[in-house]
Amino acid sequence: MSSQESQDRRAHPRLYLKAFGFEHSCTLRGDALSPHPARLVDISRGGARCRLEGSAAAYAVGQRLIIDSGLSVRNFRLQGLTCEVRWVNGPELGLCFVPELDVGISELQRMLAT
Repeated sequence: MSSQESQDRRAHPRLYLKAFGFEHSCTLRGDALSPHPARLVDISRGGARCRLEGSAAAYAVGQRLIIDSGLSVRNFRLQGLTCEVRWVNGPELGLCFVPELDVGISELQRMLAT
C-alpha cells in the first residue's frame, strides 16, 4: 500500500474547509508551550488538520494538545477539546480528537456554515 493510500484511509468523512470558501482560526495549546494560532484545514468526527500560523511550534507525534475555536452548533462547541498529534508535515499537523466528537457530519457542516 502506498503512503498516499494509507493517508486517505479514514474512519470518518472529512470536511475540507476550503470547499466552503474559507478556513477557520483556532488556537492550539500544549503543556509547556504557549498558545499557538492555527487554521483548520479540514475536520471530521475523528480529528482535524491544522496549519500553524507564524513561526512553527515544536509539536511532536503523540503529544496531547487542546484545541480552541469559536465554532459551535447546538450544544456542541469546538472549545477546550483534547487531541493528539498524529503527524507533522512542516507547518501542518494531523490531530486525533480524544475522544471522538459526539456530532455527525451534518452537524459539522452546519457549524462551518455559521
